[in-house]
Parts: sequence; structure tokens; C-alpha cells
Amino acid sequence: MHPAATRYLCTLFALACASSVHSAGNAGRTGPATTFGPVSHAQLGLSNSGNPAAQAYDRSRMDQDDGVIGGLHLGAGLEYGNVSELFDKVDDIADSLLSDSGLAEKNIYNIDFNNPDLNGLVDAIDQEADRVDDLLASIGDSGYANATVNGQIPIVFAADVFGGTLGVEYRYAATASAVALPELLNFDTQAALTALQTAFDPNNPQTSYDLTGGVTLAVDPLTGDVAIGFDNDSTLLTRAAKISEFGVSWSKGLNMSGGKLFFGVTPKYTSMGLSNVASRVGDITDAEELFDDIRDASFKTEGKIGLDAGLLWVAQNYRLGVTGTNLLEPSFKFPALDTSGFTNPAITAQLAALETYTLERQFTLEGGLFTADHQWSLNIAYDTQAITDPIGKEAQWLSISGGWHSDNFWLPNVRLGYHKNQTGSELGYYAFGLTLFGYVNLDLGYSPDKVTIDGDSLPRGASASLGFNFGF
Repeated sequence: MHPAATRYLCTLFALACASSVHSAGNAGRTGPATTFGPVSHAQLGLSNSGNPAAQAYDRSRMDQDDGVIGGLHLGAGLEYGNVSELFDKVDDIADSLLSDSGLAEKNIYNIDFNNPDLNGLVDAIDQEADRVDDLLASIGDSGYANATVNGQIPIVFAADVFGGTLGVEYRYAATASAVALPELLNFDTQAALTALQTAFDPNNPQTSYDLTGGVTLAVDPLTGDVAIGFDNDSTLLTRAAKISEFGVSWSKGLNMSGGKLFFGVTPKYTSMGLSNVASRVGDITDAEELFDDIRDASFKTEGKIGLDAGLLWVAQNYRLGVTGTNLLEPSFKFPALDTSGFTNPAITAQLAALETYTLERQFTLEGGLFTADHQWSLNIAYDTQAITDPIGKEAQWLSISGGWHSDNFWLPNVRLGYHKNQTGSELGYYAFGLTLFGYVNLDLGYSPDKVTIDGDSLPRGASASLGFNFGF
């Protein structure tokens, strides 16, 4: 596996195995839903769509010999922003920014004390400022990397409960991400030249100069080498979430003219552990090691009650549904960050605004066409509005998928899907899945967009899920 991917996934598995905190939730799909998306496809024992009404629909198709149907699925995924060599760029920027020591360290010029060219020195500073500003702007627009590990255990019971269907589900997710919060330099060449002309004495050169705009120069009196450092609060924010969610659903179907209407609700308990580490870019020596910092950081954990609800209309050859998730919109707090070392109020305000995370209410529409024997299906799902996940990524997904169900034990079920984030990263994913021997599910997804990491061209996103269905 690629070294960067290995680091992120090792961090996530450490999060997932941490004994002090439980977690999980809506931070990624597992099992056949990786390919199908959030649709009640009816091509396996469980639709696993997230629609509470689908469990009564699944029960209506159960084998009469089964008292319980369910599944166990595990998954993992990586996604990068559209910035090649993100961590190398952060490390590069760090070399030009002042650290806590206040020392300028990056050589940009050599001055001749006998014939000093201050205009040339300021031009060199300006070029370096422009270069750093360009890097800051690029990582600020789309500089992030995140990884996710998740699991899911859904179960539906055949017994009639209060005239309807009872189901339970446990979800777990651990996710970590690094995102840049840049402060542009806005270097003023004329002000810097004026300050330098006032302070510079070629007969008695100083070893350091504090110019306007937070620019510090360090001059070697023996060689004339000039090092630069910009006082800047650009920040790399590393965040992690561990979310566990347990829900008990009740659903029921009503026979109507032309089809059947299913409705359901899922009261649930969500335990969310959140952690964050804010590092001034100038203090960073190895950006990738920040994932080690977030792994070792303490988590603030809270538990809240939530509610999902759904409707599903099923006719002979088509299906329509709507799901409302997180209808109560519970909120959770990140640990407070120490911003005493920051001077830019815009950066501290951004950090303060990110201290609260709300599981936002979202509605998802679904539809599907299928043959009478459910051997073939074509599905679509669409989130009606964008939401933000615990690590700050916006998502609003459109999913299109299709599947072929095999009645032969030796021939696998086959499914294909395409998923497009309509906001945020705007990434698209192709997905492919198989169900082997009627029970084992393998699903893979990848983005055709590429990014360069450690010199290698990689997909900007990739995911994998492995699991199995059961019935007894």
C-alpha cells in the first residue's frame, strides 16, 4: 500500500480500536450500499438503504424459514483534495514562515555589503511572498486529505411486533482529516523597501531586521546570505471523529390500490467522540505526522438521541421513496483549542466557529425500476440539500446504480454504480460490487480524478467494503 495511505489507515484503525470511546454514523456507506447507494433495491435479503420503511419491505420478501435476516459489513476509504503533493507543499510553506522560535531560516538572497542592492533584495522577498501566497491559496481552496473506517450490523426480525416489523442496527465510523486554513501574506514591497533603507547600514550590518507586514530577515554578516521568515497564522487543522450509532426501527406496510405503502421510524442513540489539533504551518516540521498527533489526542464524547423516518411506495415494476435523517439535529462539541499563539483574529474566528458540529437534517429521494422477479434493477437517489460531516466536508450525493440478481448459487450477483458529490469536493466515484454464493459481498469504488502524492499518481478517492448476509 502507498506510504501515505498506510499512515492514514493505521491512524484510523487505532481510532477504531480505542477502548475509551465508542462511535459511528453517517460518515460513509458499507456493504452493497457502497455500489447501490441509499436505495431499497430488493436484490438481496436486506436493502441496507438507510430508509426505515425498507425494513418492512425486506421482511415481506424473507424466506419463510428465516426468523432473522441481517448482515455484517466493514469498509474503508481515502480521499484527497485537488492539490498534488499536499503535505510537501505544507512543509515547503512552513520553511518560509516563522516558527515559535521567531527565527528566519530560508535563504533567498545574497547581499554584497560593499555594493548592497536593496531593491534586488526586496524583489527577492516579493517573489518569495508571491510564491508562498500561491501555495497558501491552492491548499486553502482544496487542500485536504481524509480517511474513513466504518462498519455496520443491520438486523430485521420476522416476528410481528405491534402489527409491524422490528429492526435493529449498529453503525460505527472513525474518520480523520487534515484541512488548511490559510492567511495570505499581502506583502507590501514599498513599505518593506522604506523600512529596509532606514534600518540597513552596510558598514555595520545587523544580523536581523523586522520589516513591516510581519517580515523578518536574518543576515549572515560573514557570507551575506539573507534568510526570510513571514509571521503568519496559516493553520493546518487536523480533526477526527469516532461515531457509534444504535437504532431500533419499526415499520409497517399498507396494501393500497396499485401497490403497497411502507412507512417507518428509527429512534437512535448517537455517541460521538470528537478531537482536533490546530498547528500553525510555521511550526510544522512534517505535515504527515499530524495524523499521529490526532491519533494521540484526547476526544470529547457526548451521547444524543436522534430520529430517522421514511416512506416507500412499491408497485409492480417501480419504487419511490423518501428518507429523512437526523430530524432532531443533535449537536456535539469539539474540545476547545488553545489559540493563545495566534494573532490573526480571522483565523481564531474560523477555529472558534468550527468548535460545534451539528448532525444536520437531510432528506434523500429514491426511485427504481425493476423486473417482476427483481432480477434486474435500475436505481437513482438524490440528497435534496448539502450537509457537512464532522471533519468539515460538504456532501450532497447523486447516485445512479443498476444490478443483476442471480438465482444460481455459483453465479454472483453483479452491481454497478456511479456517485457524484454535487458540492464540496464535487468528486465522482465509479463503484462495482459482487455477491458471491448468495452471502459474501465485495464492493469497490474509485474516483477517476487523479492527484500526485509522494511522486505517485493516485485516484483522489477510493473505497472498499467486505461483508456477508445471513438468515436463520
